[in-house]
Amino acid sequence: MLASLIGEAQFDPELAEAYRQRLLRPRRAGLQAALLHAVAAGTLRPDVDLELATDIVYGPLYARLLLGHAPLDDAFERDYPAIAMAALRGCAAPSAAG
Repeated sequence: MLASLIGEAQFDPELAEAYRQRLLRPRRAGLQAALLHAVAAGTLRPDVDLELATDIVYGPLYARLLLGHAPLDDAFERDYPAIAMAALRGCAAPSAAG
């Protein structure tokens, strides 16, 4: 159902905005709160880019959901959190020097 909603939102600007406001933004905000907690606990670097980190976490979920190239199965549920956290531990905001 979510894949259909996202697909339809590509052609319906009002639906797209409702999706962002009611579903996407609250989920992203919840994850970012958890990421900030991880920063406070020393699990993540203090200069982590929260927007990018959120994309790193959600990107593979949406890719599997929308593209269907691999399942959202028990193995993914078991393995992905550790992989995502390992990626995020090295995720820092780019320096001004580039």
